[in-house]
Amino acid sequence: MVIHIGSLEHGHYVAVLKQSNKWLLYNDDERRTEINIHDPSFLNNGEIITMLYYKRETY
Repeated sequence: MVIHIGSLEHGHYVAVLKQSNKWLLYNDDERRTEINIHDPSFLNNGEIITMLYYKRETY
Protein backbone atom coordinates (compact mmCIF):
# COMPACT_ATOMS: atom_id res chain seq x y z
CA MET A 1 0.00 0.00 0.00
CA VAL A 2 1.06 3.55 -0.59
CA ILE A 3 -0.38 5.96 1.96
CA HIS A 4 -0.51 9.75 1.65
CA ILE A 5 -0.18 11.81 4.83
CA GLY A 6 -1.05 15.49 4.59
CA SER A 7 -3.25 17.72 2.48
CA LEU A 8 -3.77 18.30 -1.23
CA GLU A 9 -1.19 21.10 -1.18
CA HIS A 10 1.59 19.16 0.53
CA GLY A 11 2.25 15.89 2.27
CA HIS A 12 4.33 12.78 2.52
CA TYR A 13 4.02 9.21 1.26
CA VAL A 14 4.77 6.05 3.23
CA ALA A 15 4.55 2.38 2.21
CA VAL A 16 3.10 -0.65 3.98
CA LEU A 17 4.44 -4.05 2.89
CA LYS A 18 3.81 -7.61 4.00
CA GLN A 19 7.03 -9.51 4.68
CA SER A 20 7.26 -12.88 6.45
CA ASN A 21 3.60 -12.64 7.53
CA LYS A 22 4.22 -9.26 9.19
CA TRP A 23 2.93 -5.89 8.00
CA LEU A 24 5.68 -3.27 8.06
CA LEU A 25 5.42 0.50 7.70
CA TYR A 26 8.29 2.07 5.76
CA ASN A 27 8.88 5.77 6.30
CA ASP A 28 11.83 8.07 5.63
CA ASP A 29 12.37 8.71 9.33
CA GLU A 30 11.73 5.15 10.51
CA ARG A 31 13.05 2.28 8.45
CA ARG A 32 10.47 -0.31 9.55
CA THR A 33 7.70 -0.36 12.10
CA GLU A 34 5.49 -3.42 12.52
CA ILE A 35 1.78 -2.56 12.44
CA ASN A 36 -1.50 -4.40 12.92
CA ILE A 37 -3.17 -4.07 9.52
CA HIS A 38 -6.49 -5.28 10.99
CA ASP A 39 -6.61 -2.34 13.42
CA PRO A 40 -7.73 0.72 11.44
CA SER A 41 -6.30 3.07 14.08
CA PHE A 42 -2.97 3.01 12.23
CA LEU A 43 -4.75 5.40 9.83
CA ASN A 44 -5.65 7.92 12.52
CA ASN A 45 -4.08 11.17 11.30
CA GLY A 46 -5.99 11.78 8.10
CA GLU A 47 -3.93 9.37 6.02
CA ILE A 48 -5.46 8.07 2.83
CA ILE A 49 -4.52 4.79 1.17
CA THR A 50 -3.57 6.02 -2.29
CA MET A 51 -2.45 2.91 -4.19
CA LEU A 52 -2.65 -0.84 -3.66
CA TYR A 53 -0.23 -3.28 -5.29
CA TYR A 54 -0.71 -7.03 -5.50
CA LYS A 55 1.78 -9.75 -6.27
CA ARG A 56 0.45 -12.93 -7.86
CA GLU A 57 1.86 -16.00 -6.11
CA THR A 58 1.09 -18.52 -8.88
CA TYR A 59 0.24 -18.35 -12.57
